[in-house]
Amino acid sequence: MQTRTRRAIGWAALAGGSVLVGGAAIAGAIAGDTERMTNFWTRAEVASDGSGAVTEVIDWNFGNQFGKHGIFRFIPGLPEDTPITVDSPDAPHQAQLSTDVVQGESVLVIKIGDPAATVNGRRRYRIDYKLPGMVQGTRLDWETMGHLWPVDIENAEIHLLTPFEVSGPQCFIGTPAEPRDCDVSQVEPGHLVAHIDKVPKGQGVSIEGDVGAPVTVPAVPQPPGPPDDPGTGLLPPGGTAAALSLIAGIPAALLVRRAGRERIAAGGEADVAYADGTHASEIRIDAAELANMATIEFAPPSGVNPAQGGIVLREEVRAEHKVAWLIQAAIDGAIDLDDRDHTPTITRTGPGNQEEEMVLGMAFGGRPTVELGSYDSAFSSAWNYLGSTLSGWRDSSGLWDRGSQARRVAAMVLGALLA
Repeated sequence: MQTRTRRAIGWAALAGGSVLVGGAAIAGAIAGDTERMTNFWTRAEVASDGSGAVTEVIDWNFGNQFGKHGIFRFIPGLPEDTPITVDSPDAPHQAQLSTDVVQGESVLVIKIGDPAATVNGRRRYRIDYKLPGMVQGTRLDWETMGHLWPVDIENAEIHLLTPFEVSGPQCFIGTPAEPRDCDVSQVEPGHLVAHIDKVPKGQGVSIEGDVGAPVTVPAVPQPPGPPDDPGTGLLPPGGTAAALSLIAGIPAALLVRRAGRERIAAGGEADVAYADGTHASEIRIDAAELANMATIEFAPPSGVNPAQGGIVLREEVRAEHKVAWLIQAAIDGAIDLDDRDHTPTITRTGPGNQEEEMVLGMAFGGRPTVELGSYDSAFSSAWNYLGSTLSGWRDSSGLWDRGSQARRVAAMVLGALLA
């Protein structure tokens, strides 16, 4: 293959590979952007009768999932006629209430969303309701979020406001059967706060404590604003990955190309022309640079016939090189080529050299003439044998680095693994 064509294919492959890397980044972004709750903020204001006015602000990321209509909220112990307010600034927020038994307990199921509309990306929901029985006697117990969420909660912020000081406040995270401690602080009398970095799906958080001395109800904290970072979308990471791949690929391609160039003896044209392969110092040059160093000769190099010269130029054995071999045999007087009757005919006219005698002996099979207008099994066998002979000369000529092919395969495998 000509150098210019190889280079064009190489650059096209590099550009195409960069596009594929960008596409893989986009595919990875789509696959990795799974459904999750990025933030759960809740506040409960405990009244004198032990009930609590609860506000929940849920930032839900549907990722790149399609076919989603909204979310479900499961609240244990609430009846179906409980007054519930649901709102959202950026998503359909129709609410349907029902009761169900989940994992052995009765829960109020709040189905939020529009059956006729789908959502994806980041959405915010706000739920307000009254939760009875948060205080039983002198004991405070608030199951803040339940344990039936089907996704991880990446961040949870919990505020509990009471008209009394909470003695011995405790925080528990996990399942009802396997709770473990979490941190809670009383930032001021009657105001408990818990920050939890991650609540795994299927787990919940509860705040507990004892009723203490009466206090003035603290100021009511307000929900945080929506996330400041809406995300970049898919094209920026994909484009960045493709650009970085191209930037990294260009010097790598130049380095590999330099490693694969012609090796010649160091020096000028004369040193290169008369090098005998024993030079201790060698340099690598491009095919175009090698062409500039070529001088005019009126005879082919000694010991190199036209077929072999063509193989040197193309770096592979082609049908045209076998044709050149056949023409050289005609020049040597071993055969006569005749196509005047539009049917190519080969006539044996002499023995030729040792190689010609072997190949032509197979082709003619004792016949004086071979017509090539139709398939001839003897000539086909000789033609294939000639190709093997030329390939054998190529491999044993010493004009190519015999380890280059193995290094080429190794570079391709390593490059694929790194990609």
